[in-house]
Amino acid sequence: MAFIKWRKCFSSPNQFLKLIIVIGCICFSVYQVVKCVEKLIQPPISTYYGFHLNDTIRYPSVTICRSPSFNTALFPKFGLRRINDLMTYNAFRHFNFVNYTIKDFLEETTWSFDELISSFAYNGLGNPYKNTSVVEFYSITRGRCFTLTPRSTSERFSISGGWWFYLKHNFTIRSLDGYGMSTAGFHIHLHDDNEIMTSETDQENNFLEYIYLEAAEDMRLTLKIQEFKKVSTTDLPCIDNDSRYSKSRCQELCVHRQIAQSLNCTLPWLWMIRENRTRFEQCSNSSSVHALLASFGENNRKNLVKNCNCPMTCHVNIYTPSIISRKEVEERLYPYSFIAIYYTTNLVTYMHETIGYSFNAFIADIGGSLGFLLGLSVIGFIAVLEKTLRSLIKTYFNNKQKLAEEEQSQVENGINNQKIPNRNNKSQTNNTHSRRNNIDLYDNLRDFDSDDFKYYQKTLIVDGRY
Repeated sequence: MAFIKWRKCFSSPNQFLKLIIVIGCICFSVYQVVKCVEKLIQPPISTYYGFHLNDTIRYPSVTICRSPSFNTALFPKFGLRRINDLMTYNAFRHFNFVNYTIKDFLEETTWSFDELISSFAYNGLGNPYKNTSVVEFYSITRGRCFTLTPRSTSERFSISGGWWFYLKHNFTIRSLDGYGMSTAGFHIHLHDDNEIMTSETDQENNFLEYIYLEAAEDMRLTLKIQEFKKVSTTDLPCIDNDSRYSKSRCQELCVHRQIAQSLNCTLPWLWMIRENRTRFEQCSNSSSVHALLASFGENNRKNLVKNCNCPMTCHVNIYTPSIISRKEVEERLYPYSFIAIYYTTNLVTYMHETIGYSFNAFIADIGGSLGFLLGLSVIGFIAVLEKTLRSLIKTYFNNKQKLAEEEQSQVENGINNQKIPNRNNKSQTNNTHSRRNNIDLYDNLRDFDSDDFKYYQKTLIVDGRY
């Protein structure tokens, strides 16, 4: 700003206009710098969409539950009425807790793995138990369910490289529900291996794809996979450092733990407690069972979920099925069902979030703003910095010199204050000597008044010498 003559800026219109422009540029530059710093502290998020071709591909986990979920014909054996919904009020009021437990009841009134799945295949291998993990759990509404998760990826992108399931059923009369679907069939969920099946009210956040396979039905599905990876922010945090973490798993464990702690006992429906290795005794009375069932109600469950701190995972895989064939099975397989789930391409689409602002971009924005608005180049910046440092150093030494002068003046004042008492002492001594001289003179004057002095005067007069 050397081109501005400060003494004439308020008297010369040209200089005043230059001053106004410079002040405006400085204010706008400060505003730009503040915005750049804000973006550096809370950087914007950019989204990239693309695809890549995989040599191998991972298949989703498959959760299978039977419909109807319970063998209600055995309910009277345990003191229950033949009802299809265990959430019915006081359903376990007359349960025979003396001879049976809830676990005994569920094991006998639901279907085991062999009773549900006749055979299955993965990646061209029949009954691949070594390459597949199986998890069994109980649901209040779906009975006994099984989750099958592949332990390896597949290199085949055809029907021979995916999932095959032959599912058993024993229905004899086809009956339809209010939506025109057969009541005899199988509930199938496709999901990532870290997700689990939870309450129907929470499924929208669990990325589960639901398929209903009717009994005696042949269904072929093709899959498409989409990868989503988001950036954890202060407003929307997510978990990125745990590949086994999922919101559904965290939330279900939190709900199960709250229910078990409130009842001080557990039941097979709280199957996440078993995974967490928390020890509780089995509930053995109808009041505890009814309290547990009430806790799983929609409103009560929402209140329990509010007490959970379960953010989303940063990495999500969504498997989208497309039905390409749906027909009745061959007569020889009746009433079994068949379903095939497979990929037809190795194309994987992805959508990744990345931080859209870095320190390099910050430096570029700062340089652009200062250079464009203030005409500040590197050489100019060095000159400004040099003048600033020179001014600071000069101010520092001036202050230091001023302090030294103040200390010197204080020392001199102290010395002068010490000299003043000495002068006073000398003056007092002189006064004493003068006073003594005055006293001697007075004594001499007294001698002139004596008789001898008068006689001496007369003698002088007579002799003519006075």
